[in-house]
Amino acid sequence: MGLLRRWFGKKYVPSRESPDAFDDAVSVNRQKEFGIYTSTSTIAVYDLAALKHRLNDDVDWWADPAEELAEINLRNLLIVGLGGDGFYDLDIVEEEGVATRFSLCFPSGRIFIGPGEMLTGGGDEPAPQYGGMFLDFEPGDYAVGLERDDSRLRISITRSVAFENRVAEPIHM
Repeated sequence: MGLLRRWFGKKYVPSRESPDAFDDAVSVNRQKEFGIYTSTSTIAVYDLAALKHRLNDDVDWWADPAEELAEINLRNLLIVGLGGDGFYDLDIVEEEGVATRFSLCFPSGRIFIGPGEMLTGGGDEPAPQYGGMFLDFEPGDYAVGLERDDSRLRISITRSVAFENRVAEPIHM
């Protein structure tokens, strides 16, 4: 359980229903606390269906700023540079009070939140046993907000009318 707590945060408690609790999707109808480890100094939020077209691209397609910005501005992906590798605690909430917000489309409702190195590409999609987490939402448009306090990230995900992301440079926190 120590390794799972390292991956998912200090407050990780395995589900009684499932010995592999991280294989189950999480319903975000109340605040959830998790954590991730990144070796690319990035965190990504996206619907798996929104990046299906990247499945057979190079594994590091997103390292090209032009490709990264195109996907952010198309509302397919939110990827944020964190300034350093390591473990980050995540608070995932359903509220609008988070300052920096971006518009994302969730066509399937199957959302991945995890390290940038797990992004769809190179013939692979993220798998929960390798890091990150999956959340299930109703398909549609959402506002995703981000705040950072040292190694703690707060991510808000709320239903929203679609709005334009006008990102000209990679996002860093």
